[in-house]
Formats: sequence, C-alpha cells, structure tokens
Amino acid sequence: MPFAATVRHTGVEGDFRYVSGDWTGAVGDADGTFAVATGYPVSVDFWNADAENSREKPLVDFSTTSGITTYTIHNHMGVTTGRFLIKCR
Repeated sequence: MPFAATVRHTGVEGDFRYVSGDWTGAVGDADGTFAVATGYPVSVDFWNADAENSREKPLVDFSTTSGITTYTIHNHMGVTTGRFLIKCR
C-alpha cells in the first residue's frame, strides 16, 4: 500500500485555515508527498491511528512556492488508519 492522502475537511478556525484527512503508508515505501494550496503552515501533524494509544508520528518536511505547500512524509511504518491536520495562515 503506497503512501496516499485524502482531504476530508477544510475550513477556517479563528485566524487560521485548516486541512484535515486520512493517509496510508507501508513499511519500505519511498517518502510520500502531498501538495495543498493552503498558505504558510504553522502546524503540521501526521499520525498513526491504527491502534489505541498509537500516536507514532512520522517526520514531515515542507516547502512553499507560489502558494502551494508540498509536504514530504518520511513514513517508516505500516499505516492503514493515518490522520493528518494542517493549520496555516
């Protein structure tokens, strides 16, 4: 199961915009990438929700060019129920 991300919700919360959704990944996969036109991120959270209390978080890098932010998720575990939340300005 290669890395995949699906946006489930977008909205505004105070001065911030947010994007949230689901993601999956497999052990041994190449790093996943995910691009969103959201502005500059102030909080980026990807986590594994496969089991209770399983809040393992992969390392996430990002770069923003012309209003498009590309996230690189360095996942090294099998994840079937991943969640993410991105807050930006």
